[in-house]
Amino acid sequence: MEDDTGPSLDVELTRAEWLLLLMLAAVLFTHSMDFMIMMQLEPQCRQELNVSPQQFAIVVSSYGFSAAIAGLLAAVFIDCFDRRNTLLALYAGFITGTRLCAISAGVLVTDACTVAGAFGAVGGSFIT
Repeated sequence: MEDDTGPSLDVELTRAEWLLLLMLAAVLFTHSMDFMIMMQLEPQCRQELNVSPQQFAIVVSSYGFSAAIAGLLAAVFIDCFDRRNTLLALYAGFITGTRLCAISAGVLVTDACTVAGAFGAVGGSFIT
């Protein structure tokens, strides 16, 4: 009598596969944390940047809007490139955008969040 549950999935992962999975999980974790950390640090950010609640909302929403636009634009051509090199380039852009957020002041923070959001969203969705 056959078992109708399907084939057995007793698959052992190699050390290299575990390392790859851990690195991909770390990339996704940093993308998620970068987006969420701004909202948690609102009082400190508003005080340091000397911005109103409305201006701070624009800074935070710039991340999401740029992520949406970049995702739509990347969907057209992202499959034309090698996955490894594309992920490395997207993560480098994400790190650059995040560093710009850390050293920027005033209106430039919005631009830096836009860069981080665009690269972070496409890179995060590229993994999944």
